[in-house]
Amino acid sequence: MSTTTRRPHAYAVGIELEPDKFYQPEKYTRGKMMRYKLRLLILLAALMTLACPAILAASQGDCLPYEPASVKLTGKTFLKVFPGRPNYESIKEGDEPEPAWLLRLAKPICVRADKQDEDPEDNVSVIHLVLRGKQFSQLRRLRRKGAITFTGTLFHAITGHHHAKVLMWVTHMQTP
Repeated sequence: MSTTTRRPHAYAVGIELEPDKFYQPEKYTRGKMMRYKLRLLILLAALMTLACPAILAASQGDCLPYEPASVKLTGKTFLKVFPGRPNYESIKEGDEPEPAWLLRLAKPICVRADKQDEDPEDNVSVIHLVLRGKQFSQLRRLRRKGAITFTGTLFHAITGHHHAKVLMWVTHMQTP
């Protein structure tokens, strides 16, 4: 009669194994398995601790800065009318119309905060454009051609008149 050992799950399919070849219950005691899992978790935690700052630094490196640095963004513009004074709720109920030129980016961006009073923003796909003087007529002329590249400085929304999280003081615009 041969000496064979059956694993608990081997009974269902009738598999017999030679002793000490595959199944070694004394090798995998509950305490040893718990210590093995604990070591594995500590190793994973150490790897995550080392990897996360590198990932964060890489993602922050790809983000655009707020003013005074000048940046270029390309996208399609659209005009949207928001409710203005006195209640900022509804034009139909008597609030003044407040038109705003917005830039829809083809690919979302992130903006990093260099100062403590700035808020970083991720996944920004719409920018409120701040235009002056002749820039309005220039924008109307250029938007007939499709996408426009804007050069300017970014700043974070401060008041209720800012209709996106991030705004751009436009200094130059052209078709790409």
